[in-house]
Amino acid sequence: MSILTFYPVLYGFWLAFTDANQTQLGDQSFIGLDNFFEVFSAEGFLRVTLFTLVWTVVNVSAHIGIGLFLANMLHRSRIYGKVAYRTLLLLPWAVPSYISVLVWRGMFQPDGFVNDLLGTNIDFLSDPTGAQIIVILVNIWLGVPFMMMSISGALQSIPKDMYEAAELDGVVGWAAFRQLT
Repeated sequence: MSILTFYPVLYGFWLAFTDANQTQLGDQSFIGLDNFFEVFSAEGFLRVTLFTLVWTVVNVSAHIGIGLFLANMLHRSRIYGKVAYRTLLLLPWAVPSYISVLVWRGMFQPDGFVNDLLGTNIDFLSDPTGAQIIVILVNIWLGVPFMMMSISGALQSIPKDMYEAAELDGVVGWAAFRQLT
């Protein structure tokens, strides 16, 4: 743990306070907080920080929300072919991310599937806001299957007799979901 985790983190903190770069790594000198002043005063710092905040909130909310919804639907309902649905929903997670990104990139090209479907000729990836939205959507598409399977495993570990006892006590629907699930 010390060699693989703690040392690299501590070394990274040390490098943040030095003038290290790719050409003089190992030959750096201590410069204090100058790197931090440079980053915080950079022109795009607030824009990048805001997008990082939006990225985090939207992706985490969507991964958990959609993953919980799908896992709960597959766990609670009496759907025929649950295994087939789970397999289809896991495909985005099984396909390598690089391939997925290439497919999504092709779909959002001006002559791609999305423009054919909408009957437009929009270059989604050339607009910064459009590209950010697409990147968030692709990340949601890639992350929901993992969250769905994680939550599905947790749902399967809840004993059914707990729900039966709660139903006898009059706790059903949203209250049962909130209190037990």
